[in-house]
Order: sequence, then C-alpha cells, then structure tokens
Amino acid sequence: MIKREFFVITIFLSNIAFATVLPVDHTETLRDTVATQEQNEETKSTLHNAAVTHLVNKGLDTDVAQNRVAASLSHSETEAQLLSQQIVQNEKISYNNIIEYVAKAALHRRKVDLGKSQEITALKQRSHTLGRYS
Repeated sequence: MIKREFFVITIFLSNIAFATVLPVDHTETLRDTVATQEQNEETKSTLHNAAVTHLVNKGLDTDVAQNRVAASLSHSETEAQLLSQQIVQNEKISYNNIIEYVAKAALHRRKVDLGKSQEITALKQRSHTLGRYS
C-alpha cells in the first residue's frame, strides 16, 4: 500500500512539474500510460492467487485457502483471469471486488462460475452495495 501511495504522489508531483513544460498532447499521453500501468499492476497476479492471498490475510491457513479457492472456482487459472479482466472492462466492476467475491465464496465453499450472467449480476449488486457504504 505504501508503494502505491508513493507512486501516486510521485505521479502527482511529476504532473505538476511537467504541466508547464510539456504540451497538452504529451501530458494526456503520459496520463494514459500511467493509468494503463496501474491497471496492469492491479491484474498482474492471477485471480486464484489474489483470492488465496485475501483469505490468508483474513487469517486462513495457506493450504486451506488454496484448496478452497481451487474447489470454488470452476475455471482454470488462465480462464478465470481472462474472465475477470473481461468483467472489469465490460461491466466496470473493480478487480478488488471480484477478488473479495471469489474469496468469500471460497470461504463458504460455494461454486463460482464467472461465465454465468447470474454471477456477474451478483458481482454488480455487491459492488454497488460496497460503493454506497464506503
């Protein structure tokens, strides 16, 4: 978390410094590049690994978390990652919300199929609920 905050502060200060030096075209290109890099950092780890890490951070044993996530997701790691990226892009649901949704389902030993419209609807409802209370 500290690395991300440091990164954001650095980008903010560099935007201030370069705003007067660079033309508007270059500034917009720089902002687009930064946004793409942040999104890539967010989705570097697979959905399986992120859900396992989420459960371990909540206090579950690593082996138990891995087994539950593997049993809960009905997709391979690659397929789950591609589906989650597609959901992030098409449905405007944050990657962190998907991770929390999968981790909670794994904790309760519930199957998750990210290809089904019912799961996407449940994700949307959960993300709207989280947005209201945060």
